[in-house]
Amino acid sequence: MDMDFKSPKKQQDTSTTPKNLPGFRGSSEIPEHTKAAQPTETKDEIPASLDPTDLTLEREKSVEDPVSTAANPTPKKERRKTSKKEKIILIVILLLVIIGAVAMLVVPKILNKEEPVVIEAQSSQPVKDEAPTQAPSPLSGLDISPELASRPVTAIMIENSVEARPQSGLVDAELVFEAIAEGGITRFVALFQANQPEKIGPIRSARPYYVDLAKTFDAAYVHAGGSPDALSRISELGIKDMSAFESNGTYYRADDRDAPHDLYTSMPQLDVRRTQLGFTNSTYESWKRKNDTPQTTVARAVDITISSPQYNTSYTHDPVTNTYLRSLGGEPHVDQSTSAQIAPKVVVALITSRGQDGIYSDYRLTGSGEIRVFQDGIMSTGTWSKESANSQFVFKDKNGLDFYFNKGQTWVTIVDSASDVNYAE
Repeated sequence: MDMDFKSPKKQQDTSTTPKNLPGFRGSSEIPEHTKAAQPTETKDEIPASLDPTDLTLEREKSVEDPVSTAANPTPKKERRKTSKKEKIILIVILLLVIIGAVAMLVVPKILNKEEPVVIEAQSSQPVKDEAPTQAPSPLSGLDISPELASRPVTAIMIENSVEARPQSGLVDAELVFEAIAEGGITRFVALFQANQPEKIGPIRSARPYYVDLAKTFDAAYVHAGGSPDALSRISELGIKDMSAFESNGTYYRADDRDAPHDLYTSMPQLDVRRTQLGFTNSTYESWKRKNDTPQTTVARAVDITISSPQYNTSYTHDPVTNTYLRSLGGEPHVDQSTSAQIAPKVVVALITSRGQDGIYSDYRLTGSGEIRVFQDGIMSTGTWSKESANSQFVFKDKNGLDFYFNKGQTWVTIVDSASDVNYAE
């Protein structure tokens, strides 16, 4: 505490005395007994100690140079600690600066409709890829389920004598080859993959070129016997043989037909037998396919001469379905089970040489030749080539580019000459 003492006037000291020493108040505030006891200091002397009766709030821990203090009378300021409230304010300011910087980057992009800013919620569960619901059929090109697309191919010999008509199952085949078996009588090898008709037939015997066509698609081959050359070819090529002469419940005789035009089967029955034999897949190269591209119809009526009026075929283009309604022997070619007229998306005339081996026909299916293709209401020319029975056909258009066929059923008729194929508007 400060105490007020009265004392006689002191003779003025001519020596240099600091008026404001650190830790002291003004000289007028120094107690009188302290002033009396204070010795006269020279400018080179430092006080030995500080007065213990000094009542200031804070005292210096070290004694400064009086001369330096006199030259710098401003006392040294102690560093002030930052309060908790000030720290919070600084943090808030920093956050506002960061938010402002982010806004300057993001807002212009949103206003300019650049890449959208998407904030996705993070899930702890791994994302599973969804299985595809459709896949192109390797045989027809149509979009079907992956399960159907992975089914093996089955090639079935179907008779075409007058007594065998109308047949069952041809309307459901994805690919059909037509050629003369013997004596001008044509026969079909019908290939199935996705479609599974309940009745297929009548089933008849094999020929070597039909065997080669089955091998081209790595198909299980269904036949009722065959020519000697054909049976030898089955063994030679390692064909997946499914003889209809086996008594295993896969084949049956129909009551409404006379032998040998009465042998039938169904795809469910063939599936069972094929699985028993281990024929569960087919490996082959697919034909190139495309979507329909209808044109102004210039090939409305198509006629293909094969042997005689009973076996010659014709087609009429249907612009509504973009298909070709098939006729055989001058009559609509229909399915016995459904009465539906056969209507392929694509009709191909494959031109090659044909020989004769005794009573049997013999076609050349390796090397190369010409094709005439009817699809989308027009006729296109091109070429075919095939290296061996194991290889696939290669089709080129008139410019030498890959030929693309419409997706769906394709019907191939093998003929001797381009003059056998005619069309009109």
